Amino acid sequence: MTFDGGYQKQGFALEAMSAIVTLLFTQFAKHRLTAMVDTRNIRAINLLEKLNFRREAHYRQNIFFKGMWGDEYLYALLASD
Repeated sequence: MTFDGGYQKQGFALEAMSAIVTLLFTQFAKHRLTAMVDTRNIRAINLLEKLNFRREAHYRQNIFFKGMWGDEYLYALLASD
């Protein structure tokens, strides 16, 4: 999820993602949600952790983007969390 620079750092992503997580667990009866994030994307990592996602894995050189290999983290959240 990306917002225009003028709308960043205002809590909109947290509010939107919180609503999506709630919807997936309640209306769609999902058991587990996962997210892959670039290890350099501190804002996305902070967002996932604010939503109580847990870091489960660190994938080294897992993605090739803009001519270089990058690491990714796997985050997950269970309905029971």
